Amino acid sequence: MVTSRVGGPAVCVIDECAAQPCGAQQTCVDASTKASSKKDYTCQCPMNGPTKVGGVAICSTGGTDECGTNPCGAGQTCTDPNTQSTDDYVCQCDGGTETATGKPATCLFDDCSANPCPAGQQCSDPNKSKTSLNDYTCTCTTGVGTKVNGPATCTVDECLASPCGMNQMCNDPDTTSTNLFDYTCTCTNGVKATGGAAICDKDECKATPPPCGAGQSCNDPDTSYTKQHDFVCTCDNDSSLKQTDGPATCTIDECLRTPCGAGQTCKDPNTAVNAIKDFTCTCANGVMATGGAATCDYDECTANPCGPDQSCADPNIAYTSQHDFVCTCDSNTTLKQVDGPATCQYNECDMSPCGMGQTCADPDTSLNSRKDFTCTCANGVKATGGAATCDYDECTDTSPPCGAGQSCVDPDTSYTKQHDYICTCDNDPAQKQVDGPATCELNECDRSPCGMGQTCEDHNKSVRVLKDFTCTCTNGAKATGGAATCDYDECQDVPCGANQTCSDPDTSFLQQNDYICTCDNDNTLKQVDGPATCYINECDLSPCGDNQTCSDHNVSVHSLKDFICLCDNGVRATGGSAPCLLDECTVNSCGAGQICLDIDTKYTSQHDYKCICPEDRRTEQVDGPAVCVIDECKGGPCGEQACEDKDMRASSRGDFVCTCDSGASAVGRKADCTAVEVDECEAMPCNATETCADYDRTTANTFVCSPKPTQGPGMLDECLSDPCVGQICFDSNRTGLMDYVCSCNNSEAYAVGKPADCSSGSGFPAAAIIGTSAASGVLCVGLAAAAWLYLQRKKDHLYISDLYSYSGETNLELASPEFGSPGPSPEATEVGSNAYYHESFSV
Repeated sequence: MVTSRVGGPAVCVIDECAAQPCGAQQTCVDASTKASSKKDYTCQCPMNGPTKVGGVAICSTGGTDECGTNPCGAGQTCTDPNTQSTDDYVCQCDGGTETATGKPATCLFDDCSANPCPAGQQCSDPNKSKTSLNDYTCTCTTGVGTKVNGPATCTVDECLASPCGMNQMCNDPDTTSTNLFDYTCTCTNGVKATGGAAICDKDECKATPPPCGAGQSCNDPDTSYTKQHDFVCTCDNDSSLKQTDGPATCTIDECLRTPCGAGQTCKDPNTAVNAIKDFTCTCANGVMATGGAATCDYDECTANPCGPDQSCADPNIAYTSQHDFVCTCDSNTTLKQVDGPATCQYNECDMSPCGMGQTCADPDTSLNSRKDFTCTCANGVKATGGAATCDYDECTDTSPPCGAGQSCVDPDTSYTKQHDYICTCDNDPAQKQVDGPATCELNECDRSPCGMGQTCEDHNKSVRVLKDFTCTCTNGAKATGGAATCDYDECQDVPCGANQTCSDPDTSFLQQNDYICTCDNDNTLKQVDGPATCYINECDLSPCGDNQTCSDHNVSVHSLKDFICLCDNGVRATGGSAPCLLDECTVNSCGAGQICLDIDTKYTSQHDYKCICPEDRRTEQVDGPAVCVIDECKGGPCGEQACEDKDMRASSRGDFVCTCDSGASAVGRKADCTAVEVDECEAMPCNATETCADYDRTTANTFVCSPKPTQGPGMLDECLSDPCVGQICFDSNRTGLMDYVCSCNNSEAYAVGKPADCSSGSGFPAAAIIGTSAASGVLCVGLAAAAWLYLQRKKDHLYISDLYSYSGETNLELASPEFGSPGPSPEATEVGSNAYYHESFSV
């Protein structure tokens, strides 16, 4: 028995006595009916006899106990409730409730009774026999998994339920039944979500291949996955042509509708939807038509459309005339059929022999019966073998054939005489028309007979009154029967520009766009049908160079090349860019006492000036101050010995002197204080024109012979020792050292205080020294056309001029603006193709 309870565990009750486990005539009492209490029932023999708990009691009343022979077998308990009778013993399975009387019981055991499977799994025992134990199966109720004789491993792949959205990929990393909602949904664009569908955006326009056709733009108004097939394709050539969820129809090939006739080829040169009726149809014989089928020749009889013993004739073989072939019986040429085989035994009425509005009847359709058909008029008049004579007045039609204000007359009202009615104008009986309305009026103004800007009026529209229309100009001028002569001066619209005069040579309406604009400042400048060009400011074309100002004082179109280009330093040129120069030495400063040299003073050549040490001309720096002084003793090269750097020029390295306390010394290294000093100059190794100096008296062959000054006290021409090694040498400062200049013989290269690099191609032009002036420090080098190039030392700056002209024995004329602005009254000297200002400097 099973009970239930709300709000708590149920109390399950099992009365074991209900299964009658005791023997015959025995009483059963279950001490506890709880489900957890088993085998606690008691069997008692009659008359308060013996009892047994959990099994059949053994009642002993004498006789033979059948259980003595163990008839039940192993695993069963035998009780003989009545020893006086036979075959009444009871066999009961040990640990079970199964019993049998007089024979062994069939013992059953459900492995699942011990609840071997955990929660969330269902137990099943396929064989409950005692002989088949531990064969139960645990099956997962949540997820997938089974196992025999033990708990199952349950797996739950949550992706099997398709929890993700459309086009999303699902992945369950842990399929154990205890780990739920850990699956991930991934969109095609990488967006993810755990435990539920991801929110993905999908722009259908980005699909591959593109959803729209060539020449179309795509727009997806809603890119969510839940909104698909809503993209819109729009034609680039016509934004009004759109299509949702597919390519738009931007072109229409009209040939797809097969508009041409049979046997014709079709071509549509422009398939735009707004280009209609532009297709061409071409016949096999080359005949062509645009916007419709061509007219080609085609004989329908070539297809043998008639029956046997019939001849075929196609009266019109044009493609536009089809189904008009005629089949004629060979036995009787009067028997014919259009657009099909003829009936050679025929109804004569098929040939429509009667007149219009008549009915035909052929009583005998045999070939031998001719002219027996009957034609009957609507009024009952009949005729046999031919059309009846019926009267028909065409003027009586329900739709009057003549126009308003016209009368109609039918001269012959017989049916055989049609289309002969006459329409006559009521206002002019002479105006008539056969088989159609007459033309009773004619407005001559419909032909636009007047001139441009004129109004037309036709006072009498009778067809017999012509040339009576009137043409009227806007100014009131009139003419009858033709265009009026009107005057129109185009200058009244002021079409010319400011300071221009307008004239119209022909003021008639028929002559337009012939007015002339003439410049007031120059009557040779004219323009027909538009303003004239009277001024040109040449500075608008930016003709001057960088850092130059331009001014055009005369902007007349006849005054060209008169603009002026002005440099910042005052140099100017007319009609072209000025040659501006900038000596960087005037705007940049070298170190104290250093010489500044600007090799190229053009504006286009910047940051190329050099700073040269005054006492060490070999030490220089481009675009900045040079490092001229280096005291080598600061590095402590002599150790504890006394150190003296007599020449601290940067180019003079290794000339420091180390001196011992004993007086021994060495140049460029520590002295050997144990060595004996010997002044090699005492032996007078130099010649009479040289001076001797021994810089290391502890080392042999360390004396130096130097040329003696030959041009005055304290003066030395360094070029005498040929320091340029065969190159042109000039020493402009005899009191200084290492300031001589070396110049190549075959190139423009030069160098100060060292031989020049003759492969560089920079420096002075190739020349020979003409002469020097020690007083001014000027080097004159001869050039062609009596031009000179020189170096001049001035205010601690070394200037190299470009070109100078020679103008006398005692003057050099500066032909370049490098020394500043020209004097108050400069005179020009032509050098090459450029004019320069120059002024004199005495030497």
